[in-house]
Amino acid sequence: MTQFNYISEARAIRDALAGEEFATWRSRLAEAIDTGFSGTQILMAVRWNLTELLKEKPELPATLVSRIKEYIKNANKLLS
Repeated sequence: MTQFNYISEARAIRDALAGEEFATWRSRLAEAIDTGFSGTQILMAVRWNLTELLKEKPELPATLVSRIKEYIKNANKLLS
């Protein structure tokens, strides 16, 4: 069983958000990753931002939506 790498996956999702319209979201995710003082804080901030991103940008490509939902699902399991 492969272990889910939350930081690497958050960075990969951030990097997949190409284009000027996603600049704010890339910045928000980078800040959540880079300024958190604990793994739990980082995970909670990334999860919150990704949840908000899905609400605001439902037109994201299906593969990216799936990746984000998988991240949120894994984060929820770890944080519960």
